[in-house]
Amino acid sequence: MLLEVIDKEKETSFVIEVRDEYVEAVSRVVPFKSTAKTWKEEVYFETPIASLAGTEVRRVERGRVYFWPPGRAMCMFYGLSQIYTPGIEIGTLVDPPNRLVNVSDGDEVEVVEHRISKELSDIADRLSGEGFRVATPLDQGVRVVTALKVISGDEIRLTIFVEDYGVHVESEALAKYSSNLSDLIHLNKLKRVVESLTDMARLDVSEEEYVVVTACGDRKEVAELVNEVARATWLVKRSLFY
Repeated sequence: MLLEVIDKEKETSFVIEVRDEYVEAVSRVVPFKSTAKTWKEEVYFETPIASLAGTEVRRVERGRVYFWPPGRAMCMFYGLSQIYTPGIEIGTLVDPPNRLVNVSDGDEVEVVEHRISKELSDIADRLSGEGFRVATPLDQGVRVVTALKVISGDEIRLTIFVEDYGVHVESEALAKYSSNLSDLIHLNKLKRVVESLTDMARLDVSEEEYVVVTACGDRKEVAELVNEVARATWLVKRSLFY
């Protein structure tokens, strides 16, 4: 089951893939409205779910979604911060977690079952055939495609922006961009690695000033672009974090 959390204030949404064992409990309460709360690098909101059975964990992972029993809340994590007290893992974000950064405390949200946009279904179908889990959330009022794939144990998440002139593929945020000399030296090394091992992927900077991997091209070659960005993102993540 795909669950869409629509931030009314930002005209943006986020899609959660709910784990099979919790689909029935979640299906009983959607759709519903709530209010977003922010704490450290976390966005959470109260739900009508009274309780859930499951193993409670004290450590959470970026990009995963948890049910927090004391607040009957769904909690989405996009950074290093940890859950306040134990919670139950109920799903994962299909979107790059950094998309949550723009949610403000107090934003009104509506939670509904997510359906793939008809206008983007051709891209969604092609990426599903390549082994990606896909969704079509809102980004400032416009539908985009987000894709998630596990590569050698690492979750890789991407966003595909579809324009009249083609498509732009962008990875999740890998680090905050810095023009500090030592950081630039390291980034240029990563840039050369990406360019030497792929044909179309580039190390880039997003509009929000994050280091990302991108590629651009025609809509007809979207599968090739996405696979290249996914592979290059995996290479960069391994170089940065391992």
